[in-house]
Amino acid sequence: MIKEVKVEENKQNGLFLVEVEVEPAGDVGVKERLRTPDIKRYLKKLDYKIGEVVQRNSLTNDSPPYKATWIFEKLGKKNLDKPVKTVVSSRRAKKVKKPSSVQKDDA
Repeated sequence: MIKEVKVEENKQNGLFLVEVEVEPAGDVGVKERLRTPDIKRYLKKLDYKIGEVVQRNSLTNDSPPYKATWIFEKLGKKNLDKPVKTVVSSRRAKKVKKPSSVQKDDA
């Protein structure tokens, strides 16, 4: 069913671009479908170290187009920048009550 698989590694962002082409089923051929888990298994058999899926796809051999593209993260990609945390101060300035002046009774 699979006619051709092209795997390109983008070293700048640590991604694998996987293009898959299948042969058409024809009039008497068996109709089949490729999904993301099938492509992951195929790449692991070829010893590619793939991680999370960035772009999912599915491909059938019964109707054109007979090509599809998947994008996977490269396994072991390290993020060198730490995520920025937002800090919100929970302390508020306390208002100090001034002692009220004592009123004298005019009696």
